[in-house]
Amino acid sequence: MKSNNAVKKYYAGCHDKWDKKTEIVWKLRALPSSIYQKKRLIDTVRILYTLDLGTPILDAPCGDGYVLMHLPMGSIGIDIDKHQAGIAQKRAPKSKVVVGDMEKMKFTRNYFTAVITAEFFEHVPDASGYIRELWRVLKKDGLFVVTVPKCHFLWKLRGLASPIAKTEPQCLTFTEEKVYNLFSGLKYKKIMMQEIAWGLNYLVVIKKL
Repeated sequence: MKSNNAVKKYYAGCHDKWDKKTEIVWKLRALPSSIYQKKRLIDTVRILYTLDLGTPILDAPCGDGYVLMHLPMGSIGIDIDKHQAGIAQKRAPKSKVVVGDMEKMKFTRNYFTAVITAEFFEHVPDASGYIRELWRVLKKDGLFVVTVPKCHFLWKLRGLASPIAKTEPQCLTFTEEKVYNLFSGLKYKKIMMQEIAWGLNYLVVIKKL
């Protein structure tokens, strides 16, 4: 299993060698995956609109900014991939996007009213450092919104639909128990757990106590 540092290196540089041909091949091979990803993002944003998230909100990692562009003005996105961060800033011009390491953020303690971490924890060998840092910057009574892949047989076919499935460090799946194990040792209240994206993912909301 790769280390967290190896995973960071992979995602920080995964777009460095992209050209137009690579992008075209990506889009053609990723069509089934993109349909699913769109559904997951739409479901995520729909639920976010029902929550009282307050401001400012942290989207970590923000990826290409699809979720960030639906958040209130003054929200902040962070991503280790400068290519994705650049796209996110264009998509969400009323928000600030920074390139950085989520385990070593420069935000002050108790700064954000909500933290959103979508489709991230399945890719890292050790999520504990990320959880601690995201928890540090979240205010008391703030909401922590997390989405992760749910244990489902269809994930075994992922390699047929995703052009990066073979090169990604890992892609774990989660049971309900495993999701809440991410927050072991933290004081929180369970707010919500829903299945999204045709039952392929969990969306979990907890409140910091």
